[in-house]
Amino acid sequence: MERLKQYVASGGAIETSAQPKKRSNLRFVWIGIFSVISLSLVGYWLTSPSDDPVRGPSNPSIEGEGQTDPDQERLASSAYEIIMSATPISDTQIQFIVSTNAPLPIEIMADVTLAGQLDHETWIGEQRKVTLDEQSTSFVLDTTLNGKSLPTGEYEAEVSYYARWGAARNPRASNVPDMSATQSITLGGSGETAEHAKAQARMQRWVLGEMDLNRVWSDAELQARLGRFESYDSPNAVRSVIYYFPDADVSLFIDPTRGKILTYELGRAL
Repeated sequence: MERLKQYVASGGAIETSAQPKKRSNLRFVWIGIFSVISLSLVGYWLTSPSDDPVRGPSNPSIEGEGQTDPDQERLASSAYEIIMSATPISDTQIQFIVSTNAPLPIEIMADVTLAGQLDHETWIGEQRKVTLDEQSTSFVLDTTLNGKSLPTGEYEAEVSYYARWGAARNPRASNVPDMSATQSITLGGSGETAEHAKAQARMQRWVLGEMDLNRVWSDAELQARLGRFESYDSPNAVRSVIYYFPDADVSLFIDPTRGKILTYELGRAL
Protein backbone atom coordinates (compact mmCIF):
# COMPACT_ATOMS: atom_id res chain seq x y z
CA MET A 1 0.00 0.00 0.00
CA GLU A 2 2.78 2.38 0.86
CA ARG A 3 4.35 1.87 -2.57
CA LEU A 4 1.03 2.48 -4.22
CA LYS A 5 0.77 5.81 -2.48
CA GLN A 6 4.23 6.74 -3.64
CA TYR A 7 3.34 5.71 -7.16
CA VAL A 8 0.28 7.90 -7.21
CA ALA A 9 2.09 10.85 -5.61
CA SER A 10 4.95 10.66 -8.07
CA GLY A 11 2.81 10.31 -11.16
CA GLY A 12 3.80 6.72 -11.77
CA ALA A 13 7.61 7.07 -11.25
CA ILE A 14 8.38 4.91 -8.32
CA GLU A 15 12.01 4.70 -7.46
CA THR A 16 13.02 1.14 -6.86
CA SER A 17 16.14 -0.35 -5.40
CA ALA A 18 17.06 -1.85 -8.83
CA GLN A 19 17.47 1.59 -10.54
CA PRO A 20 20.62 2.68 -8.61
CA LYS A 21 22.23 -0.65 -9.57
CA LYS A 22 21.59 0.05 -13.27
CA ARG A 23 23.30 3.48 -13.00
CA SER A 24 26.31 1.91 -11.29
CA ASN A 25 26.69 -0.71 -13.99
CA LEU A 26 26.41 1.94 -16.71
CA ARG A 27 29.18 3.97 -15.07
CA PHE A 28 31.52 0.96 -15.16
CA VAL A 29 30.69 0.44 -18.85
CA TRP A 30 31.69 3.99 -19.74
CA ILE A 31 34.88 3.74 -17.70
CA GLY A 32 35.78 0.58 -19.65
CA ILE A 33 35.09 2.25 -22.99
CA PHE A 34 37.30 5.25 -22.14
CA SER A 35 40.10 2.92 -20.97
CA VAL A 36 40.07 1.03 -24.25
CA ILE A 37 40.16 4.25 -26.27
CA SER A 38 43.05 5.64 -24.19
CA LEU A 39 45.12 2.48 -24.54
CA SER A 40 44.49 2.45 -28.29
CA LEU A 41 45.72 6.05 -28.64
CA VAL A 42 48.86 5.33 -26.61
CA GLY A 43 49.62 2.26 -28.73
CA TYR A 44 49.14 4.24 -31.95
CA TRP A 45 51.55 6.94 -30.74
CA LEU A 46 54.20 4.36 -29.84
CA THR A 47 54.01 2.56 -33.20
CA SER A 48 53.25 5.39 -35.63
CA PRO A 49 55.97 7.28 -37.64
CA SER A 50 57.18 10.35 -35.83
CA ASP A 51 59.57 13.27 -36.33
CA ASP A 52 59.72 13.86 -32.60
CA PRO A 53 62.91 15.86 -31.84
CA VAL A 54 63.83 13.42 -29.07
CA ARG A 55 63.06 10.21 -30.94
CA GLY A 56 64.46 11.50 -34.23
CA PRO A 57 63.10 11.13 -37.77
CA SER A 58 60.79 8.26 -38.44
CA ASN A 59 62.92 6.86 -41.30
CA PRO A 60 66.52 8.14 -41.20
CA SER A 61 67.65 6.05 -44.17
CA ILE A 62 65.06 7.63 -46.44
CA GLU A 63 65.44 11.12 -44.99
CA GLY A 64 69.20 11.22 -45.80
CA GLU A 65 68.89 9.49 -49.15
CA GLY A 66 70.53 11.42 -52.04
CA GLN A 67 72.55 13.64 -49.72
CA THR A 68 76.38 13.65 -49.59
CA ASP A 69 78.41 14.03 -46.45
CA PRO A 70 81.24 16.61 -46.97
CA ASP A 71 83.34 14.91 -44.30
CA GLN A 72 83.02 11.56 -46.07
CA GLU A 73 83.95 13.19 -49.39
CA ARG A 74 87.05 14.76 -47.86
CA LEU A 75 87.98 11.44 -46.28
CA ALA A 76 87.59 9.65 -49.61
CA SER A 77 89.69 12.30 -51.40
CA SER A 78 92.44 12.16 -48.80
CA ALA A 79 92.72 8.40 -49.34
CA TYR A 80 94.35 8.95 -52.74
CA GLU A 81 98.14 9.23 -52.89
CA ILE A 82 101.05 9.21 -55.28
CA ILE A 83 104.43 7.72 -54.38
CA MET A 84 107.65 7.83 -56.37
CA SER A 85 111.33 7.00 -56.29
CA ALA A 86 113.90 8.80 -58.48
CA THR A 87 117.34 7.30 -59.20
CA PRO A 88 120.01 8.84 -61.48
CA ILE A 89 121.17 6.13 -63.89
CA SER A 90 123.69 8.38 -65.71
CA ASP A 91 124.93 11.97 -65.59
CA THR A 92 121.92 13.10 -67.60
CA GLN A 93 119.17 10.53 -66.97
CA ILE A 94 116.90 9.81 -64.00
CA GLN A 95 114.69 6.74 -63.66
CA PHE A 96 111.30 7.36 -62.04
CA ILE A 97 109.08 4.68 -60.54
CA VAL A 98 105.64 6.12 -59.77
CA SER A 99 102.78 4.36 -57.94
CA THR A 100 99.27 5.62 -57.23
CA ASN A 101 95.89 4.29 -56.10
CA ALA A 102 93.98 6.84 -58.18
CA PRO A 103 91.64 5.65 -60.96
CA LEU A 104 93.70 5.21 -64.14
CA PRO A 105 94.71 6.48 -66.61
CA ILE A 106 95.87 9.90 -65.40
CA GLU A 107 98.54 12.34 -66.58
CA ILE A 108 101.27 13.70 -64.33
CA MET A 109 104.21 16.09 -64.69
CA ALA A 110 107.66 14.72 -63.85
CA ASP A 111 110.47 17.22 -63.38
CA VAL A 112 113.87 17.85 -61.85
CA THR A 113 114.72 21.36 -60.59
CA LEU A 114 118.05 22.74 -59.46
CA ALA A 115 117.86 23.03 -55.67
CA GLY A 116 117.99 26.42 -53.99
CA GLN A 117 116.59 28.49 -56.87
CA LEU A 118 114.80 31.72 -56.02
CA ASP A 119 111.46 32.74 -57.48
CA HIS A 120 112.92 35.56 -59.60
CA GLU A 121 115.69 33.41 -61.09
CA THR A 122 115.48 31.66 -64.45
CA TRP A 123 114.30 28.11 -63.90
CA ILE A 124 117.00 25.47 -64.41
CA GLY A 125 115.66 21.97 -64.83
CA GLU A 126 113.81 19.60 -67.09
CA GLN A 127 110.23 18.34 -67.16
CA ARG A 128 108.04 15.94 -69.07
CA LYS A 129 104.35 14.99 -69.07
CA VAL A 130 103.76 11.28 -68.47
CA THR A 131 100.64 9.11 -68.68
CA LEU A 132 100.14 6.54 -65.91
CA ASP A 133 98.27 3.49 -67.20
CA GLU A 134 99.25 1.06 -64.45
CA GLN A 135 99.35 1.20 -60.67
CA SER A 136 103.16 1.28 -60.90
CA THR A 137 104.87 2.95 -63.87
CA SER A 138 108.58 3.23 -64.69
CA PHE A 139 110.10 5.76 -67.11
CA VAL A 140 113.37 7.64 -67.73
CA LEU A 141 113.66 11.43 -67.82
CA ASP A 142 116.52 12.71 -70.02
CA THR A 143 117.81 16.08 -68.78
CA THR A 144 119.73 17.02 -71.92
CA LEU A 145 118.35 20.34 -73.15
CA ASN A 146 118.97 21.07 -76.84
CA GLY A 147 122.18 19.11 -76.73
CA LYS A 148 123.27 20.73 -73.47
CA SER A 149 123.19 18.91 -70.14
CA LEU A 150 122.06 20.37 -66.85
CA PRO A 151 124.79 21.58 -64.48
CA THR A 152 126.23 19.33 -61.81
CA GLY A 153 124.54 19.68 -58.44
CA GLU A 154 121.69 18.91 -56.09
CA TYR A 155 118.19 18.66 -57.56
CA GLU A 156 114.62 18.14 -56.44
CA ALA A 157 112.84 15.39 -58.38
CA GLU A 158 109.06 15.74 -58.31
CA VAL A 159 105.93 14.19 -59.78
CA SER A 160 102.71 16.20 -59.68
CA TYR A 161 99.08 15.48 -60.52
CA TYR A 162 96.70 18.38 -61.21
CA ALA A 163 93.02 17.52 -61.58
CA ARG A 164 92.34 20.38 -64.02
CA TRP A 165 94.24 18.57 -66.80
CA GLY A 166 95.46 15.28 -65.32
CA ALA A 167 92.00 13.68 -65.49
CA ALA A 168 91.18 14.84 -69.03
CA ARG A 169 91.22 11.25 -70.34
CA ASN A 170 89.46 9.74 -67.34
CA PRO A 171 86.38 11.43 -65.80
CA ARG A 172 86.47 8.90 -62.93
CA ALA A 173 89.63 10.64 -61.69
CA SER A 174 88.08 14.12 -61.67
CA ASN A 175 87.43 13.92 -57.90
CA VAL A 176 91.05 13.04 -57.13
CA PRO A 177 92.66 16.07 -55.45
CA ASP A 178 95.95 17.61 -56.57
CA MET A 179 98.82 15.56 -55.18
CA SER A 180 102.60 15.36 -55.52
CA ALA A 181 105.72 13.61 -54.25
CA THR A 182 109.32 14.87 -54.10
CA GLN A 183 112.79 13.46 -53.54
CA SER A 184 116.27 15.01 -53.38
CA ILE A 185 118.86 13.64 -55.80
CA THR A 186 122.43 14.41 -56.92
CA LEU A 187 122.96 14.73 -60.66
CA GLY A 188 126.36 14.36 -62.31
CA GLY A 189 125.32 16.67 -65.12
CA SER A 190 127.67 18.49 -67.49
CA GLY A 191 130.33 19.36 -64.95
CA GLU A 192 129.31 23.01 -65.01
CA THR A 193 128.74 24.46 -61.54
CA ALA A 194 125.29 25.50 -60.45
CA GLU A 195 126.49 29.06 -59.73
CA HIS A 196 127.89 29.46 -63.24
CA ALA A 197 124.65 28.13 -64.73
CA LYS A 198 122.64 30.65 -62.69
CA ALA A 199 124.89 33.52 -63.80
CA GLN A 200 124.60 32.44 -67.44
CA ALA A 201 120.80 32.22 -67.21
CA ARG A 202 120.75 35.71 -65.69
CA MET A 203 122.77 37.14 -68.65
CA GLN A 204 120.64 35.39 -71.23
CA ARG A 205 117.48 36.74 -69.61
CA TRP A 206 118.92 40.26 -69.93
CA VAL A 207 119.63 39.73 -73.65
CA LEU A 208 116.13 38.40 -74.31
CA GLY A 209 114.51 41.28 -72.45
CA GLU A 210 116.73 44.23 -73.36
CA MET A 211 118.32 43.56 -76.74
CA ASP A 212 116.28 45.52 -79.29
CA LEU A 213 116.97 45.21 -82.98
CA ASN A 214 119.11 48.05 -84.36
CA ARG A 215 120.45 48.76 -80.89
CA VAL A 216 123.70 50.70 -81.09
CA TRP A 217 126.73 48.53 -80.44
CA SER A 218 128.70 49.39 -77.29
CA ASP A 219 131.77 47.36 -76.35
CA ALA A 220 131.90 48.72 -72.80
CA GLU A 221 128.22 48.12 -72.01
CA LEU A 222 128.05 44.64 -73.50
CA GLN A 223 131.28 43.43 -71.91
CA ALA A 224 130.11 44.76 -68.56
CA ARG A 225 126.86 42.81 -68.96
CA LEU A 226 128.00 39.69 -70.78
CA GLY A 227 131.75 39.37 -70.21
CA ARG A 228 134.48 38.91 -72.78
CA PHE A 229 133.69 38.09 -76.41
CA GLU A 230 135.26 36.76 -79.59
CA SER A 231 134.30 37.91 -83.09
CA TYR A 232 134.23 36.24 -86.49
CA ASP A 233 132.58 36.83 -89.85
CA SER A 234 129.19 35.31 -90.40
CA PRO A 235 129.25 32.80 -93.26
CA ASN A 236 125.49 33.09 -93.84
CA ALA A 237 124.64 36.74 -93.21
CA VAL A 238 125.79 39.50 -95.57
CA ARG A 239 127.62 42.45 -94.02
CA SER A 240 127.51 41.08 -90.47
CA VAL A 241 130.01 40.06 -87.84
CA ILE A 242 129.22 37.60 -85.06
CA TYR A 243 130.24 38.45 -81.51
CA TYR A 244 130.10 35.39 -79.29
CA PHE A 245 130.02 35.79 -75.48
CA PRO A 246 131.04 32.40 -73.97
CA ASP A 247 130.10 33.28 -70.37
CA ALA A 248 126.56 34.10 -71.49
CA ASP A 249 126.59 31.56 -74.33
CA VAL A 250 125.01 34.16 -76.61
CA SER A 251 125.86 35.29 -80.15
CA LEU A 252 125.12 38.81 -81.40
CA PHE A 253 125.00 39.63 -85.12
CA ILE A 254 126.49 43.11 -85.73
CA ASP A 255 126.35 45.31 -88.81
CA PRO A 256 129.87 46.82 -88.74
CA THR A 257 129.08 49.57 -91.23
CA ARG A 258 126.30 51.03 -89.11
CA GLY A 259 127.51 49.82 -85.72
CA LYS A 260 124.15 48.31 -84.84
CA ILE A 261 122.95 44.93 -83.56
CA LEU A 262 120.92 43.05 -86.16
CA THR A 263 119.78 40.05 -84.09
CA TYR A 264 120.95 37.51 -81.50
CA GLU A 265 121.03 33.76 -80.98
CA LEU A 266 121.48 31.62 -77.90
CA GLY A 267 124.58 29.44 -78.13
CA ARG A 268 127.50 29.76 -80.51
CA ALA A 269 126.24 30.76 -83.96
CA LEU A 270 127.70 28.99 -86.98
